Amino acid sequence: GFLSVLPIEVATAIWDLFMVDGTVVFYRVALAIFTMLRGELVKADYENFIKIITCHADKRELWKDVMNEKTLLSVAGSVSLPFDVGTVLHRYERENV
Repeated sequence: GFLSVLPIEVATAIWDLFMVDGTVVFYRVALAIFTMLRGELVKADYENFIKIITCHADKRELWKDVMNEKTLLSVAGSVSLPFDVGTVLHRYERENV
């Protein structure tokens, strides 16, 4: 997943948030990544779109330029999920973990 392509300090911060807030953090971070890469994604053809979102070797510099802990966590914190998404996720975790 995206944790394997993020700098270790960013991945560590995401895991810390996961321990506090649960799986909803991963949804917020994924949406934040799409938000931060949006400018490049809307201009990309299908092949480059896939390369960007999978952090292909051709696009690693783009990820390095865009992703940093402060910005990613700030954007992730501002991502609003519908209230029921968080509720459903927490219920699922209680019932299945």
